[in-house]
Amino acid sequence: MQLNDQKGSILVYSLLLLVFMIAICLAMQNSAILEYKMSLYEHRSNQARELAEAAAWMTLEEINEILLADFIYEKELPRQISLADDYMVLAGEMNTNISKIQLEQQTLDYCIYSYSSQGSYKGAQKNLFVEVQICFDEYYVIIPDQPMIFVFREFTDRGRFVSFEEIKET
Repeated sequence: MQLNDQKGSILVYSLLLLVFMIAICLAMQNSAILEYKMSLYEHRSNQARELAEAAAWMTLEEINEILLADFIYEKELPRQISLADDYMVLAGEMNTNISKIQLEQQTLDYCIYSYSSQGSYKGAQKNLFVEVQICFDEYYVIIPDQPMIFVFREFTDRGRFVSFEEIKET
């Protein structure tokens, strides 16, 4: 009788061990799937940020082209700059977008423009708020007992980012 009891208990222990092994395998499989999804989402998020950064750089170049083409002989820089949409990336599930470009500050030496840049890639989306500083020299004609007369502006650099931060979505 004892032999039959031992055979039955071995069967029960074997089945318990099998159940535990199956549970461990399922947990490992779920963990691997979860890790795969997290890395996929991380990749998409990084690609969206790269697109937003690229759009910010392209916008800085576009601002430079507009200022160099139209505002060398103008005393006041434009308060807003509107860009053509033809240089933005719109390919498949990649997309970039730029908000209105606002003049934040203008002095005798530099100006600061601000805008937000957005990049999206396969459902992931990143928004960046950017401020760029563009330096220049202004030239004036000085006539005694009269206000200075603006002649032209020479841009001394291509601009640099003074603020480059990610906008957290709520």
